[in-house]
Amino acid sequence: MNKRIDAFDILKGFGIICVILGHMPGDAFFVKVIRHSVFSFHMPLFFLISGYFLSMKHDYKDFIIDKAQKLLIPYYSTCAVICALSVPVSILLNQSAKNNLIKWIGGTIYAGGSGSIHAVTFMPTFIGAIWFLWALFWAFAIVRALFDKLSVNKAFVITLIMWFVGWQSSQIFWLPLDIQAGLMATIYLCIGYIVRQKDILSKKPMMPLILCGIVLWGGACVSQECQ
Repeated sequence: MNKRIDAFDILKGFGIICVILGHMPGDAFFVKVIRHSVFSFHMPLFFLISGYFLSMKHDYKDFIIDKAQKLLIPYYSTCAVICALSVPVSILLNQSAKNNLIKWIGGTIYAGGSGSIHAVTFMPTFIGAIWFLWALFWAFAIVRALFDKLSVNKAFVITLIMWFVGWQSSQIFWLPLDIQAGLMATIYLCIGYIVRQKDILSKKPMMPLILCGIVLWGGACVSQECQ
């Protein structure tokens, strides 16, 4: 168990480094290659790890309260700071403080990370890197509810459908509070939880797990625009 936890700590550290690399500025060819490569797996990696450590110890209400405190309070605290700072920054840059404040409040509501804005979507601005907090909250809430009520196989099928619905609907419109990204994250949390429950990491041969990883990576590649 100690080795396994150490391995996950190393994996988290690797993921954090990838996040930094993925947000390097610039349009140089090697920067674009690194950015697209990292964006194809770094967030699914974090969601998989979150699913692996998903706890079923407490009842659902206490579980949701705990996740809201750990994810949503930091989200809104950070957004409050961003909105507050937008006023003096706008004044310094000789911009409209009112318009920028409204823009960031809208960004707080939509919780979008980055990507293309669709014609029928109202999104004043993207909130940035903290988008994943709402997405992870939705994923935790949905996956925990599914595992409370359904078998592993049924839960897996439903999260797969949610991934598809979240991806396809995001190509047409964007819902507030990062709901679609949360729907897409459910499949990764579900798989992470199943890997732990089935103790798959200790089983050999590892080829089925490797093949599953390739499929997940492919899914992340085709849907990475939905961030």
